[in-house]
Amino acid sequence: MIYKFDCVEINDDLDLFQIKQGTLGTFKINDIKNIKIAYEQADFKGKTKPFLHQYIGGASFFTAMEPKIYVGIKIITKTDEILAIYISNTPVLFNSSLYLNDEKIAKKVLKKFNTIIEQKEVV
Repeated sequence: MIYKFDCVEINDDLDLFQIKQGTLGTFKINDIKNIKIAYEQADFKGKTKPFLHQYIGGASFFTAMEPKIYVGIKIITKTDEILAIYISNTPVLFNSSLYLNDEKIAKKVLKKFNTIIEQKEVV
């Protein structure tokens, strides 16, 4: 079955997912070692490895001011490659309505990935 989101398309029949916002490309679901929601500081998006500069739990390690962030999903593959799926199209402020909406979508995407991964482990 194919599950479509603006940021990613997941095809569990072919064991593939295509990232449309983030690390563009098609990758194997079976290659996922770790997957989680992550928040990247907007100032660093595209300038360093994905999610190297994260906004964690309302506090940033790099600034005292509340920065704008991108809500996303960080995937680590079995070869330790870091992939990014960005849910946010533009930078959002922590706990703003845009942030809360993007986080809600991120949770749906993450849940779909986790459900597919768990089903594949059982088989």
